[in-house]
Amino acid sequence: MSEDWDEEDDEGEEVLTPRTRAVLRLALQELSDQAWQEASTLGDQPAQRSAGGLFGSLPRVTWHQGGLWRRQMAQPFDDLAADCSSNAEVDRAAPARRWPCTSASPAPRT
Repeated sequence: MSEDWDEEDDEGEEVLTPRTRAVLRLALQELSDQAWQEASTLGDQPAQRSAGGLFGSLPRVTWHQGGLWRRQMAQPFDDLAADCSSNAEVDRAAPARRWPCTSASPAPRT
């Protein structure tokens, strides 16, 4: 271990490597495309779990939300993908960005 390394310097700091950024950007772009397509297709019609898709995977209480709400849910995917493309700091803590971050992350292995 290096004498210059101080464990406290890294505390709470997450670093995205260029490869992680690239993979995350691709996943977010794919999910963005899916979200916008579903928002357009569904319009103000209720989502249904049996139809699958991004909005059908959300809790049942959200299924009757309208097209405006779905577009508002799709926008953070675009925003996060743009952050990954521009090397900007990715702020996953913003409430509107929590769902895209969890959707773009692989499911934990069991």
